[in-house]
Parts: sequence; C-alpha cells; structure tokens
Amino acid sequence: MTDDVRAEEGEAPLRVSTLELFFDLVFVFAITQLTGILSHEVTVEDGFRVLLIFGALWWMYGGYVWLANARTPSRTTERLLLLAGMAGFLIMALAIPDAFYRDGVALGIGYLIVVLVHAWLYQRVNRNIARVVPFNLAAALLVIVATPTSPCCSGSSRWPPGSSRPS
Repeated sequence: MTDDVRAEEGEAPLRVSTLELFFDLVFVFAITQLTGILSHEVTVEDGFRVLLIFGALWWMYGGYVWLANARTPSRTTERLLLLAGMAGFLIMALAIPDAFYRDGVALGIGYLIVVLVHAWLYQRVNRNIARVVPFNLAAALLVIVATPTSPCCSGSSRWPPGSSRPS
C-alpha cells in the first residue's frame, strides 16, 4: 500500500522512528569497525574473521529489523529494551578490532545482550521465537567461551589456535 492510498483510507503512513534510525547508526558503526580490520594488510585469515563477525552482526540486525517491522517500539519499556539492544551492539562494535585477541569476551557479552533483549522483545510479538532463541544463546555463549581471556581458555593466548596478532 502506498502512502497516497493510506492517506485516502484515513491511515497514517508508517514512519521510521528516531530511535530506529539511531539503532541503524550503531549498526553502521559496527560495520565500519569491521572495515578497519580490512584496512591494513589483509590475509585470508582476516577475511574469515571479518565474515564470522559480520555473520553474527547481520543475523541479529536482521532479527531486530524484522521485530521493528512487526511491532513498532511505541511503549516506554519497548524503547528502553531497544536501547539496551543498541548498547549490546555498541559493545560488540567497540570490541571488534581486538575481538580475536583480548576483547573476545566483550564481543560475546555484547552479543549475549543483543540476543537476550531480542528474545524478550520478540516473544511479545510472536512466541515462535522460542524455537530460535536456544541457537542464538548457544552462539553467544560459544563466542564467550572460545576467547583467549575466558576462564576456560585462560592458558591460551591466541584464538584460533596458531593465530598471532599482527603488529
């Protein structure tokens, strides 16, 4: 339905809220952090690292876009939860440059925040999200556990094994 048809039928056209635009801006910041990894001498390993992080970012960003399209965050609690999701994306974005070295746990915690907030908000719209949440939680927990600074891997200083941080 176009805006003209909606106006004729008395419906207000759907508009993107300022909060949703700010959410998009945080996502774009995360993507620019990824491009920073590719701005120096690029190796195949760097390309795979960027693809791994990009896949996680894109998966959850798509989930939030779908959520916002299904139900515009109009209540105060929904807006505050969306801000919490943005905070998770911001934590991820800030951790991206050293995500495979010292900031992997921060990336995982940011991703965990994003997943939990998304699950909480989306279950209000469609309870079928419960089928996807365990996979998203498992992915976030794997990121946390697989990093060199996590308690389970504290003896190792490099992740993935055999990798070394470029100088």
